[in-house]
Amino acid sequence: MKKLLSDFSKYSGVATAAAACDWVVFVLLDFVGLNYLFAQMTARISGGLLSFIVNRNWSFDAKRPGHLSQQGRRFVVLYIFSYLLSVGTLYVAVEHIGIPKYYAKFIADGSSLIVNFIAMRTYVFKDRDGFTAMFVRLFQVAWKKSRST
Repeated sequence: MKKLLSDFSKYSGVATAAAACDWVVFVLLDFVGLNYLFAQMTARISGGLLSFIVNRNWSFDAKRPGHLSQQGRRFVVLYIFSYLLSVGTLYVAVEHIGIPKYYAKFIADGSSLIVNFIAMRTYVFKDRDGFTAMFVRLFQVAWKKSRST
């Protein structure tokens, strides 16, 4: 439980920094007159990059050699889901519910916070082999069995 609280505390700090980065980019792009959805799409990418780098190296202390590509793939899967959730929520809130874009952005960003923490802790930065390693092991076992008969 102590590790969970420590991880969540660190994650929350990183999430705050990533959200600040995201909001700065969003506001700047909105200020220069770009469409709010384009601004959200661009802002989410900037915040996401910051989040991956800092969470990997500090929050979840997942700097294992050789695991960057595995963690990167897992993060991309989570990020695509989170990205679509955020942009979709913003669109629905602004276009269909009529919430002002800055309030809607706050709602959209908040909708991803807990989901992202759980997924990063249990999937993205979890110290376990991925599907590729599992299939390699199964192939090796089958190969050895076929060779021994």
